[in-house]
Order: sequence, then C-alpha cells, then structure tokens
Amino acid sequence: MVAEKVTQELERITAMGQQQKNRKAADDSTKPKSEESNSNSKSDKEEKELLTDKGFRSLVNRKLNGILEVLQGILGVMQDVEEREPIEIVYPSDGSLKTLPTGTSSVDFTEGQVVLADGNTDSLEYELKKTERYMRSLTIEAQTLDVTLSFDGGKRVTKLTAGRIMKLSNTKFREMKFKTGGATAQIRFWASTSRYGGLVEVK
Repeated sequence: MVAEKVTQELERITAMGQQQKNRKAADDSTKPKSEESNSNSKSDKEEKELLTDKGFRSLVNRKLNGILEVLQGILGVMQDVEEREPIEIVYPSDGSLKTLPTGTSSVDFTEGQVVLADGNTDSLEYELKKTERYMRSLTIEAQTLDVTLSFDGGKRVTKLTAGRIMKLSNTKFREMKFKTGGATAQIRFWASTSRYGGLVEVK
C-alpha cells in the first residue's frame, strides 16, 4: 500500500513535468516563422533549462518531502499499533488461563509455579497462553506505575512513563519492553528458554 502511494505520487509529478513541456511546445508552435528562426538557439537553451528548472525541482522536492512525511506517519501508526497489540504470556506449561484476585501485589514465577503474594495495592491480571515463539508477557493494571523488577538476585527499580519504551537485559531474557498507556503498565518478555524465574511487583 505504501509503495503504491509512492508510485502514484511520482507518476503525478512526472505527469506535471510532461504537461509543462507540452505547454512550452504549444507556445513555441504558435510563434511566427521569423521569430522561430531567430530563436532556435534560445529554444534549445530553454529546453535544457526546463529539465533543471529550479521551480520544478522545488516542486519535486516538496512532493518527495510530503511522501517522506506520509511514510513517517505510517511508520508511527504501525509502531503505535505494535505497542498496543494484545498481551500474552506462556506460563505454566499447560497454557491455562489465570487471573490474580483483587489485592494481589506481586506474582512470582519460579520453576513452573505461580506464587501469589497478598497485598493492599492494585490488582494484577494476566493471561497464560501458548505461542510458538515462547513469548512471555504480563499486563499489570495499576494506578501507580512504579515497578520493581528482580531477576537472579539482581534488582532494578524502574518508573514507567506513559508512552515510553525501555529495555532491560538479563541472562534468561533476550529483551524486555516496558510500555504504558493510561493506567496500564505492560511488561513483555521474550524468554530464551521455556523456563524462567523472576519477580514482578507493583508498589
């Protein structure tokens, strides 16, 4: 779709250039013979200048800049859609669906077990689904977006900011993306193995 729009715009620009040439040719055809014979060299010069006319080049540049802006806008929309796609998590191995009860403040993934820790903070909800890519992710719904992450004994505290994407790396994770939208903080995992451990806590 993007390539088609770009092609159409370039064809339109080319057509405008051809129209400009046709108008010039029509003007030349209406000149008297004596005037035409006296301006052969001038016509040749104007013909060459038409191909490098600053006004036409400026028009082309504006159109190309417009195409670039359209492409950037499309990429921005695509990125926004990617950031808001549904969240899935594969855990435990049976792929069952789980919902943490209201009042749960953290969930601990350790050796295939889901351990719930009671608390007085906002509830957490997550779905466990199987995917071919072993994609792990967790959706955290909270009014406050201060999240403490602890993996393999190391702790990192991150304050999630709306619209910002941050990445953390760990020996058991290829990458981690933090996403927020309104009052929802989304944490997504791509695990390098089918088993992993860690603690995600909402304060």
